[in-house]
Amino acid sequence: MALEFKTKPKDLVFEIGPSIGPCHYNQDIWTEAQKQVVAFGVEKKNIYNDKTCTYSENYYSHREFTEKELNEDNRIATVFGLKE
Repeated sequence: MALEFKTKPKDLVFEIGPSIGPCHYNQDIWTEAQKQVVAFGVEKKNIYNDKTCTYSENYYSHREFTEKELNEDNRIATVFGLKE
C-alpha cells in the first residue's frame, strides 16, 4: 500500500474483528496483533477491538468444533476493499 498508494501507517485504521480470545486460547492473539501493527507504525488510537470471542454459539470456531465434536463445520470469509 505504501508503494502503490503512498499510504502512511500513521494514517491507517486497524480493526480486530471477532476471533478466538485469550479466554479460550493459550495466547492472546488480540494483544499480539496490536503489538505488530503498532510496531509497523499504526497509532494506538486508530486500533479498534471489541474483543468478541468466536468460541460461542454466535460465531464459528474451529477450536470449539473440534473440542465439542460438533456435526456442522462452517467457515468464515473476510473481504477487503478500498474506499475511494
